[in-house]
Amino acid sequence: MYKKFLSTLLSGVCLLTISSTPINANDEDLMKYAPAPKSIEINEYESLVQECNEYENYIKENKQLLTNEEIENYNNVKDIKNKYHDYIYEQQKLSVDELKSQNYTDEQIQAIKDYDGSEEMTLRASASVSATLKLTKFTYKSSEKRTYASATFTGHWNGSPFVKNQDTIGIGITGSNARFARVGSSNYVKHADGTMYYNTANKYHSMIGMSYKFGIANQNLKMIKEFSMTYHALADGKVTVLDYGAAYIHHYQTISNIGISISVGKEPSIGISFTPTNGGSKMWDKVYTRTSYI
Repeated sequence: MYKKFLSTLLSGVCLLTISSTPINANDEDLMKYAPAPKSIEINEYESLVQECNEYENYIKENKQLLTNEEIENYNNVKDIKNKYHDYIYEQQKLSVDELKSQNYTDEQIQAIKDYDGSEEMTLRASASVSATLKLTKFTYKSSEKRTYASATFTGHWNGSPFVKNQDTIGIGITGSNARFARVGSSNYVKHADGTMYYNTANKYHSMIGMSYKFGIANQNLKMIKEFSMTYHALADGKVTVLDYGAAYIHHYQTISNIGISISVGKEPSIGISFTPTNGGSKMWDKVYTRTSYI
C-alpha cells in the first residue's frame, strides 16, 4: 500500500524541547554528544513533484492500482503541480515590495521576475519552508534514575505558497531499551503584524511524540512569519542511544483531524516514522541518533 510506502519514506524527522530543571552534581550531562543545529529548506513545487513521482513509482514497481482515495489525492496533487506555473505568472505581476511583504527572498523575487515557465525557474521561484532542529537537553538524573531529553524545532515560510491550508508538524523521540513519555510541550505561530497564537490543535501520541496542526495564513491569506515547537520527554533508566525527529507536513486538501500519525518499530530504538493523512505531503524531515558512549 502507498501509505506503507510513505511510512518508510518518512521515517525519522525532528524532536523538540526545553526543560528548566537545573543540572546538579548528580546529573550526567550528555549534551556534548549532541549534533550542531542543522537547517533544511525545501520548496512547495519540489514537494509536489516528489509526491507525484512517489505515486507513479509505486504503481510501476508494485504493478498495483491505487485505492479510490489515493487516486483522488494523486489527481489533486498532479492538478496543483500543473497549475503552479500559472500561479508564478500571477505572482510575476506583483511589485517587488508586494513580493517582499509575502516573505519572498531576493533570490526568489529575481526568479519570479525572470520567470520563463521552465522547471528550473519554477523550483527557484516557488515558496519554501526553512526550518532548524536543535537538541537542547540530554541528561541522566541519577537521583531519579531517569533520562530527560528536549529539543526545539523552528522555521518559517519563504514566500507565499500556492496552497494555504492548515499544516501539521509531528515530533517524536525514542531511546534504547526505553520509551519516552511526554513531560511537556508547547508551540506558537507568529504573524507579520506580531500576532501570536499559542498551543494550537495538538495530539499526544502515547510514548512516542506530539503533533500539531495550525493555519499557515491569516484570514487575508497573509503568511505566518514563523512557527516554533517544543517537546520535553523522559524515560526510565539511563538511555544511551536516543532517536529524535520531526516532520513538517504540507496539506493540499482541507483536513478535519490532526493530519499525521507517528509510530515506532517493534523495539524502542528501531526508529520513528511519520505518515501524513491523505492530502498531505512531507515538506521537511530530519532524524538524528545520539549515543552517549557510556
